[in-house]
Amino acid sequence: MSERRFRPFRALESLPVRARLPIFLLVLSVLILALAVAWTRETQHQLTHLNAQERTTKKELMEQIIQLKSQQLAGLTYDYGYWDDLRTFLDTGDKTWAKNNLISVLKGQNTDGLWIYRRDQRCVLTSFRRPENTLKIHEVDVFSLRPAAKAHRWYQVEGSTVWELYGTTIHRGEDAEHKGAYFGYIVIGRLLDRSYLSSLETLSQCRLSLLMGAQTELLPTSQHFDTSLKDNNNVPVATLRARMLDSLGPVIEDSVVQAEAYFVGIAILVAVLVGVALIRWIGRPIGLLADALKRRDAATLGPLLHQKNEFGDLARLVLDFFVQEQVLVQARNELEERVAERTEALAHQAYHDALTGLPNRTLFRERLDSALALAQQSDRGLAVVFMDMDNFKVINDSLGHEVGDLVLRLAAERMLLALRANDLVARLSGDEFALLLPGVREPEQVQLVTTRLQEAFQAPLPLQNKRLVVTLSMGSALFTGQESATDLIRNADTAMYVAKSQGKGGMALFDSQMKQQADRRLELEIELRHALADDPAQLTIAFQPIFSLTEGRIQGVEALARWNHPTLGAISPAQFIPVAEEAGLIGAVGAFVLEEAGRQVVAWSRQLGRPLQLSINLSVRQLQEEDIVERIQATLQRLGIVAGQLELEVTESVMMQHPELVVDRLSRLRKSGIRIAADDFGTGYSSMAVLAQLPLDVIKVDRSFVSGLEEHSEATAIIQAILELAHALNLTTTAEGIETQLQWDSLQELGCTNGQGYFFCRPLSAEAIGSFLLEKEAALPPQLKAA
Repeated sequence: MSERRFRPFRALESLPVRARLPIFLLVLSVLILALAVAWTRETQHQLTHLNAQERTTKKELMEQIIQLKSQQLAGLTYDYGYWDDLRTFLDTGDKTWAKNNLISVLKGQNTDGLWIYRRDQRCVLTSFRRPENTLKIHEVDVFSLRPAAKAHRWYQVEGSTVWELYGTTIHRGEDAEHKGAYFGYIVIGRLLDRSYLSSLETLSQCRLSLLMGAQTELLPTSQHFDTSLKDNNNVPVATLRARMLDSLGPVIEDSVVQAEAYFVGIAILVAVLVGVALIRWIGRPIGLLADALKRRDAATLGPLLHQKNEFGDLARLVLDFFVQEQVLVQARNELEERVAERTEALAHQAYHDALTGLPNRTLFRERLDSALALAQQSDRGLAVVFMDMDNFKVINDSLGHEVGDLVLRLAAERMLLALRANDLVARLSGDEFALLLPGVREPEQVQLVTTRLQEAFQAPLPLQNKRLVVTLSMGSALFTGQESATDLIRNADTAMYVAKSQGKGGMALFDSQMKQQADRRLELEIELRHALADDPAQLTIAFQPIFSLTEGRIQGVEALARWNHPTLGAISPAQFIPVAEEAGLIGAVGAFVLEEAGRQVVAWSRQLGRPLQLSINLSVRQLQEEDIVERIQATLQRLGIVAGQLELEVTESVMMQHPELVVDRLSRLRKSGIRIAADDFGTGYSSMAVLAQLPLDVIKVDRSFVSGLEEHSEATAIIQAILELAHALNLTTTAEGIETQLQWDSLQELGCTNGQGYFFCRPLSAEAIGSFLLEKEAALPPQLKAA
């Protein structure tokens, strides 16, 4: 019986959805047309009520928008009234500052006029956003302003334009409530032009117009309302009239009350019929599909999978989607895990040192900035310590880079064990480390930390079959309330180099004297850059003759840089040469010395009729320059100096600290014919084996041994050993610092080749040394002149 029951829509069930919908839409359209007249009456009533609500809402919205616009301009004016920079501008009248900090900023705030007066009623600044829109402000309104808790508003009419003005008195920055003394007046104005009214119309959906003067009061109609705009004396000078845009009015006027009621009834009937059909034919299948997609469960698709219509096809597609989704979800999860692991690894690499695992320079600087901000707010204190391993390069070069890396890792572990939990240790570069000590205020607290570190490194490091003791040179800087992060880093670095200069394992705290030295160094660097670039006449060359101890004639001269500053006076080479090396200016200084001294030697050699030797000092920074060999060769060729005339002096300590670099660069220079001298010999730790590998022509005996010839027999023995070593290596010798006849005689007797010092001649200017050379040459026996 149930199989044969009446089912009026059974024939439609087999149709596809796209065929069912037009049929029901046609029925729905006929019913809606039949009921349209009845529907309109009820609609009229509803729209009338809605229209009334809309008018009320628009009026309230319009009033709120106008109030908000006024508050924005009032707040802007009031905030400028306690800005210290504006108060300073009252005194300076700096137009550039006003342009960059007042005019441009206020233009960006959509204001049209700006007036600033001193308290003595003198106008300091007047500015308008558009030249065609200006206002001659009533200054009596401005000068009547008095300190108040908010800006004062009034309106002023200029021709056919209306201006909204806000003014306040100017106070100190700390007087945010405008209760203290004031120093002037600031007025900011806005032109109530069509663009401004249009912005209000867009927000309020009202049509606005400005009427000059006071207007008669309107009746409380549904379309208009007025707002009076008053001047400083509370007298209306203009009226803002708003007309409501009623979009529902035409609908209401054209509706028919009777048709509305019928239409609604018919629409309800049609909706019920259509709803039943849609629920059965479309809603239920869609619900099953939605439920399956929501739960991600294919079981709910069972009733649809056997159907041969669009919903059956869609159900089978959803089933295939579930299968593919599972595969994609699994692949996505695996990919996200790999990306997360890789991201974490990259983030760690970006902020940590790969060798030691410690934070790197970037992370150290970020943590320092954060700690500094906290110290400035809470007065907790802060200290920075820079550490450098003593003689690490020697360890690295002698034991190998693998051992050097192991030393760095072991040192990092000991540092971590010696520090507090909230301290930060970072590796900045090479063998340089830094500590960040939050909460540290006193030097004694820093001393406790550095002492713990020194004690931690007293025990030897356990290396492969070796026990190596490493010492640290440390420099620290305390935050006193004024320093920036850059200042603390620079101060700690300066203190560390002071500690290193005092010996291994030292510690120094940055103080005012170091600051003076740092300031002095910076001053010298700036002035030296200026001298090299713009005023090279400040730099001169002094020459000291080098005599043959056997023949008595001048073999050559040593060129020494001198600096005579126009205000600082004569600056010692001991001061400006280290500055030049640290600032990367030593190359320019060396080039200047070679150029100027080379010209003089060419002229003197021509006058003497024989080549004169030129000795010039060469620093490690110059040796590190890739093109140093080519530049020296080019200068010699340009000046016409034979390569054998030039003797480059490199200190023994540089040769020992940078053996690979020295051998490479000096070998190339020596192959070109230039002579190489080991300067200050005897002060380092050169051995016979090391010397034999260096490309040398000359050994210069240090003045400390020469000065001891008159007092210590040990000095004689040392010099004799140096001379014998030089003779064994087929090197010539030059003794520095000869000051007495006894020293001359002793060195001659020991077999030293050449000598220089105050006993022969002090360093002289080019002019003076030229005369000295000719005088000494003229006094030589004829056989030596011809030699």
